[in-house]
Amino acid sequence: MKTIHRVSLSVSFNEKQAFGALGIQLDEGFSSFDIEESDSRWPEVERLIEGFQAIDIATTKFSAKEIKQAKHLRAVVDNYQGCPEPSDNFGYLSVTYDCSDYCPECGCGLVQKAPFRIKLRPKHGRRHIFGLNWVFDELFASTEAWEQVFKPYGLQARPILDAKSGRELERFVQLTIPQTDLSVDLTDFPSETCRHCGRTKWEPISRGHFPKLKSDCDLPLFKTTPYFGSGASAHHAVIMSPALYRAAKDAKLRGLSVMVLYSD
Repeated sequence: MKTIHRVSLSVSFNEKQAFGALGIQLDEGFSSFDIEESDSRWPEVERLIEGFQAIDIATTKFSAKEIKQAKHLRAVVDNYQGCPEPSDNFGYLSVTYDCSDYCPECGCGLVQKAPFRIKLRPKHGRRHIFGLNWVFDELFASTEAWEQVFKPYGLQARPILDAKSGRELERFVQLTIPQTDLSVDLTDFPSETCRHCGRTKWEPISRGHFPKLKSDCDLPLFKTTPYFGSGASAHHAVIMSPALYRAAKDAKLRGLSVMVLYSD
């Protein structure tokens, strides 16, 4: 496996010159680039990230052999397309979710009650699986992808609505991911307890292996119980079977990466 950093920042003359001296060419304005931690330039890039207060998101890319040998995989969306609507003042929350158990302090407790509404049509062609910003434990796909890959595994789909007309989008669906009471071994992982609702939430895990399941599960796709996130954002981990991931790869679906779980 290898660790990859996605670096994002606002680029002016100084940033362009500093990164350019390392052979990293950036356009002025908001720009992003990827760099492996094993790259000889990484120590200097890390120093520049701190100096320019850039955003640094580290992820892990696992080898085909590691993925093949895994018992379970965590599904991670590569491709985010817009945000749920209405987006003003996070109005989508009351429209899409049952908020009776929701804590605005930590973000825990939302239960979906209605289809998501989106304004923009997802780009269809290169990527067949996508996510929505602010929603990190749901998967959305082209109807063709669902019918070809996910439906044969018994996975249902919800409609997605056009934010303006309220009509169902014919070419895209939300995958229905079962919520389970399965937990993962989060011993020694940093967490915080909400002072408002008393629920515990763990910091997001984006690099290295994901914690192992405390008990096994035969479902091809499911959510675990613990919440992850920071601030007022909270989400569950989505776990995928290697067989389902292989089916997605064989169908050449794009927009999805995985993390390997620790195993006994």
